[in-house]
Amino acid sequence: MMKILLVEDDANVRQNIQDLLEAENYDVRIAKNGREGLEVAYEVVPDLILCDVMMPEMDGHEFYRELSKDERMSHIPFVFLTAKADPADLREAMDMGADDYLTKPFTRDELLHALDTRLQKSRKIDKAYTEQFDELRTTIAVSLPHELRTPLTGIMGFSEYLLENIETTSREEIAEFLTHIHNSARRLNRLIENYITYSELQIKQYDEERAKRIVRPSLSLVEYLIQIAKTVAYEYERDEDLDLDIQDVDIAVSEKDLQKVCEELLGNAFRFSKKGQKVHMSSKAIGEVVEITIRDHGIGMEPGKVRSLGGFMQLDRDRNEQQGSGLGFTIARQLVELMGGSVKVESKPNYGTTVSFRLPIRHESA
Repeated sequence: MMKILLVEDDANVRQNIQDLLEAENYDVRIAKNGREGLEVAYEVVPDLILCDVMMPEMDGHEFYRELSKDERMSHIPFVFLTAKADPADLREAMDMGADDYLTKPFTRDELLHALDTRLQKSRKIDKAYTEQFDELRTTIAVSLPHELRTPLTGIMGFSEYLLENIETTSREEIAEFLTHIHNSARRLNRLIENYITYSELQIKQYDEERAKRIVRPSLSLVEYLIQIAKTVAYEYERDEDLDLDIQDVDIAVSEKDLQKVCEELLGNAFRFSKKGQKVHMSSKAIGEVVEITIRDHGIGMEPGKVRSLGGFMQLDRDRNEQQGSGLGFTIARQLVELMGGSVKVESKPNYGTTVSFRLPIRHESA
């Protein structure tokens, strides 16, 4: 039985709506004002909330704002009941994030239609959410054991050798083995971080309000991108292959997210090209956006591969000896989209791949 929270200060209106909804087999919980509404909402976590606007102690708008601070409540369909037909008041309610509003007096059919429409939409979102996570669980269950086993094998193998032969192993060999253990541990750490990031991004796709609240400070590109690019090139021992052409622009994005995007895309460029093949990174302002481009001269992809890029996809693993879970590009693309940008991929087999992404420019008035 669907639970409806009715927040209404007028006793007659409250009773009439309660009787109507209970006759339609809804489980109705009531509150006389926003303050009581918060207590009931936290207690029962309703499937939908009907709320009057003008109420004593805490009005409907304040009630909605307080409720929205709790992530458990942020997805509950919310319908305002208002006697005010002023377009400005109605627009304020919708701008706050409410799903719908009904102007008093309303008919039985209008009320039931509003409820049915919002509940159906909520059920569709829940179904899509569930299907997405079922797919995520399946793909993780299939790919995770193998991907974890590879670096763990290196860690366990080298550490076991050292434990058994520490007395007869030279300092140079110990240093070499420890380097292998450290590199395997770093790879394992990055793999786990990518799985966690990917899972979080699946959640954010269904939470537009959270995505809108991502912090976007002003960030100057030149020194920041150069440092990221040089660090990634060093990790792949490809310092000489890095070619940079960075135009300084202030952009309005999350510094941490931009770093992750660049690290994943540059990592792919080095991973899928050979030592001695250049990897280019450039940035330039184009109108209201800045375009950052990463281009390699590596194995490239068929057009069909480009179109199907997604989480857990790997490119001809056996032929290319690819290591990793295939999450890097998906994580980068979804982070760019959450920052208000877009991604474009161009690739040709044996000629390389070019990935360009655009992000909003920071204006002085922002």
